[in-house]
Amino acid sequence: MKKANDKSKENNKPKLETNSFSSANKRSSKFDSLLNQSSRPNTTNFKSISPRERFKKIWKWISIVIYLFLAGLGITGFIQSCVLRTSSTVGSGVELYNSKDDIAPHVNTYQLVKTQKTSYIYDQNGKIKIDANGNYETRDEDIYQLVKVENANYLTPREDIVAIKKQLLTDYNQDVANLYGAYNNYSSTIRIIDQDGNDITNIANNSQSLNAKGLIQGDNGYIFINDKILQYLNQEGLGYQYKNVLQDICLFTVARPDNFDSLSNEEKDLYGLGSTSINNAFEAYEIINNQPYKVEVVGGQYVTKDANGDGIIDSDTYVQITDLERINNFKYALNAEVATLSKDAVGLFNSEKFARDYYQTMNNLILKNPQMFSFYNKVLSGSINSNSSVQDIYKVISKSNLQGLTQKYRINNNGIDQRAIDANSLFTIEQKNAILTYQNEIVSLMTQLGFGVKKQVYSDETSDYYPSTPNQEFEIVFQPQINDKRNIVLGTGSAAQKPIFSWGGAWGLGPFYGLIVWPLSFVINGMTTGLGPLNGWGGVIAIVVAILLTRIIVTLFTYKTLFSSHKQQQLNPKKAKIDAKYAPFKGNREMEQRKRQEIAKLYKSNNVSMVDPLKALCISMPIFFAVWRVVQGIPDIKSTTWLGIQFSLTSWKELLNGSWQYLPLLLMAAATQALSHYLPRLLNRKRMSERSNKAEQQALKQANKTQNIIMIVFIIISILFEAGVQIYWIVGGLWQIMQVLIVHHIVKGKWYRTKGYKYL
Repeated sequence: MKKANDKSKENNKPKLETNSFSSANKRSSKFDSLLNQSSRPNTTNFKSISPRERFKKIWKWISIVIYLFLAGLGITGFIQSCVLRTSSTVGSGVELYNSKDDIAPHVNTYQLVKTQKTSYIYDQNGKIKIDANGNYETRDEDIYQLVKVENANYLTPREDIVAIKKQLLTDYNQDVANLYGAYNNYSSTIRIIDQDGNDITNIANNSQSLNAKGLIQGDNGYIFINDKILQYLNQEGLGYQYKNVLQDICLFTVARPDNFDSLSNEEKDLYGLGSTSINNAFEAYEIINNQPYKVEVVGGQYVTKDANGDGIIDSDTYVQITDLERINNFKYALNAEVATLSKDAVGLFNSEKFARDYYQTMNNLILKNPQMFSFYNKVLSGSINSNSSVQDIYKVISKSNLQGLTQKYRINNNGIDQRAIDANSLFTIEQKNAILTYQNEIVSLMTQLGFGVKKQVYSDETSDYYPSTPNQEFEIVFQPQINDKRNIVLGTGSAAQKPIFSWGGAWGLGPFYGLIVWPLSFVINGMTTGLGPLNGWGGVIAIVVAILLTRIIVTLFTYKTLFSSHKQQQLNPKKAKIDAKYAPFKGNREMEQRKRQEIAKLYKSNNVSMVDPLKALCISMPIFFAVWRVVQGIPDIKSTTWLGIQFSLTSWKELLNGSWQYLPLLLMAAATQALSHYLPRLLNRKRMSERSNKAEQQALKQANKTQNIIMIVFIIISILFEAGVQIYWIVGGLWQIMQVLIVHHIVKGKWYRTKGYKYL
């Protein structure tokens, strides 16, 4: 017992210092063991990861960020393609240039169109010839009209652009010259072509123009302005500098009677419209015993109460005159007034001055048309021929000379016509038709350019546009938005021009333009400039190169997706079996989840990634939108015409208008899209036909139906865009077909079956 107690006491005695160190070492060993079990294993595992594995993990997250960024670019490209307006016309919409010196203005192209018109043949007395059968003799005569070519796309050469800038500097100052090609501007200038499409140069003074490229000039320079320059001139109190020697432009309008104040409101409105249609302003007379007797016009037919034409009233009712010989002897008075666009107009807005200059240029050209010579020489006793200057023509068609052709109402208080008609001053049928030819030509041009005769309406006495002065003469004025003409520019495009000519400017529209659109456009602009037009082949080559360049880049990053898609096509029959297997459980969440898991297992076991198509889409989508914007935005491509096909026009619209050259383009675009989508199924049709029951066949049929819908959507899209974009669709479709065939050939080869599938 004592020994036991002694042993217990011995155990309770303090241990030696050495034992304490030993204990401490044991605790340290346990702590180290604990560290080895917790912290150190992580350190050891981290160190054990190979650099390759570590790089894969890092690259995985980097690639996720890159793909998300590319997807964002694609979405941005789509939104900007919808929001930033483009135009098929050069000088309008978002445009891409390589230099500020290349920014082209919006050019209005007019064509001097020659048409055939049936006209009467006159004898030396101005009467219509009558053949042996008693009919008027006619012939087909060439008539020239100035018509705006809506779909023309003229790209102004650099030398003309430089000349316009120099002109602005000379006329105004450097600030104005710097506003040429300003972002978000509306510009306007003129080009004239003949019947064969050749440029017509300056015609105002019968001398060769300073330019030979197409932009027509006035007597002293180009007819050009944009709205930014117009606003600057208005703000600084500067006036527009005319480029033409202005002349009075005159035409006829419906006469305002002396008893205007006594007319009803409806009658006042009728005479106040300033109508330029003067067909009914001619009054027919029969000359009997050297005295004029008026012939009435009812329903477009000549009628009279003097049935025999002897000056004696034979009937109380009107009798229609059908004798051509009798009608041929009629004389005509013109009951009209003369409206003038004065050369000395004051107080005009700068916008009106530019419009006046524009109109003068065009009117000078109209007056030189051969069909006008009969009016000058047989009505106004002029001596005008093709060698006469425009100034000589204006002397003949002066306001006083035109007023001398008109007759005014002279009505007394009893409403009796008291005009003294001089039989010697009336017109023959030939002279009447010559007056109408002049009037119709001038009015046609005036209407095209937005000019009209100033109204004199009784009911508005406060407006500057509706003068209250009863006897004020009719006047030709610039009409668009009458009450707000200050900043209206005649002849601009439908969309504001937003030129991008530098990388910095492209970044102003965001990373989509800065990273993709601008570099691509820089390359293509360089190619189109270097190649030149080549009858349209330059634009085609540029588009083909752009597609090859972008498709090669996309393929380098997505080549695995091509084989993954091919494998997926081959797995469609097996997938169809799974779809058929779970078809009875439609709507059962648990069974549908199993179905998805089984399909995922099928794809995984065959090395098919469902993420690869999304990766390919992230890469291809921004590039597609970029190419689309480039094709629509490069002026060289917009102005390209190839084999009669204008790249800026919408093919199906042109086809409906009768331009059959667009039909092959539409068919090729649709065919290439259809074949590129259907070819994979066609190449794997044997494997797809290996189905064991109707359920599997139905499942595969449903899958094919979805693919058919996608194919139809792409076909429709491919025919909706402009012809230039359809060239892109065709070449892109051919590239896709080539890819499918190459992949199919590789997959069927021995290398792919033995070890190639591991890498692709």
